[in-house]
Amino acid sequence: MRKGTNKKTHLANEYEELPDQFQSESKVACLPHNIPKNKFKNIYPFDESRVCLTNIPGKHGSDYINASFIDGYRKKKQYIAAQGPLKETVEDFWRMVCQYKVEAVVMLTRCVEMGKQKCLQYWPDRINDSISGDSFTTTLTSVLTFADYQIRKLEIKNELKYDKSVTVTQFHYTAWPDHGVPDNVMSVIRFIRHVRKLFPAASQDQPLLVHCSAGVGRTGTFITLDMMMQQMKAEATLSVCQCVRNLRTQRMKMVQTQAQYEFIHQALSELVVCGETEVTASSLRSFTESLSSIEGGTGGISKAQKHFQNLMELDSQHKGTFKGGSEVKNVRKNRYANTLPNGTGHFSPHFVESVPSHNSFLYACNIVCGGKTTLTQAKHLFSRWPIVCFDR
Repeated sequence: MRKGTNKKTHLANEYEELPDQFQSESKVACLPHNIPKNKFKNIYPFDESRVCLTNIPGKHGSDYINASFIDGYRKKKQYIAAQGPLKETVEDFWRMVCQYKVEAVVMLTRCVEMGKQKCLQYWPDRINDSISGDSFTTTLTSVLTFADYQIRKLEIKNELKYDKSVTVTQFHYTAWPDHGVPDNVMSVIRFIRHVRKLFPAASQDQPLLVHCSAGVGRTGTFITLDMMMQQMKAEATLSVCQCVRNLRTQRMKMVQTQAQYEFIHQALSELVVCGETEVTASSLRSFTESLSSIEGGTGGISKAQKHFQNLMELDSQHKGTFKGGSEVKNVRKNRYANTLPNGTGHFSPHFVESVPSHNSFLYACNIVCGGKTTLTQAKHLFSRWPIVCFDR
């Protein structure tokens, strides 16, 4: 990864140079009886890397599902990159899970985004409720909710094999905006770490099933990050470009946009600078006490000072757009000229009218928490003190 003022230009050029066309064929995906199983007309698995299901006698195309085996870091077929289940393919989805003994599923899309269905909800809403299909019954047994994701335990029972049921852990990341990338790169890093804490790559015998809607953009981003994080632990160097290139030889269009490609580099850059910073509640006191200690190789500064230096380095890498706060009409509203709200994306200041139960205006900076992206959903508002509301 390169640093410098032309970093984004370099990444843009690098992304454009990534190959998008290969000699691999997708004949099976385009057979007449398989076409309805593909959500998109331009995203198919390659014949040589597609996931093959056991044939059901007398049912044409029963061996097909829009999913591909993906080689991981020093491990063959470590992942299955899949299209999100459709109403027509959810039974095949569970057949794949059972046939390949999948224990963990990573979902990177919400079921509905911007009014469009991205993926069928293939689990029930309430604990102990079940959804039954032709061959499988899915029961939700537990749910853990975190800021940006949920972890569900699902029991899958094969109704054709009455004594056969499996437990699957679903990791559902819910803070990935449609047609974009998450605002908080460390949120995704924490999510991947949680997945790997419960299902370590080193001891993983079954493939990790990853899907979004098409199974290429967010899915490719997650797999690339997971592989690079494994490589970072074992080696001193890594190449995102080569990783994405290899992924695309196994499934088309992996890491679908330049923004996703840049997001991968940003996440890895922050990971290199900050390292592991998450602290459990039980160890918070001892961690706080250790901040005053002097570590070797830090130039005689404390651990707290080193952490702050890391934050300042990241801050210099993420120069936001302060155009709104710098406009002549807004200058008088700023107490300090060098303390302005970031006008980028969801963090921009909002001028709100018709606040429920209040006939007033509010001007503040939106601090996103838990993947929320609108002022009414946000958990915190950050402003110079005080915030004054003027009645009309």
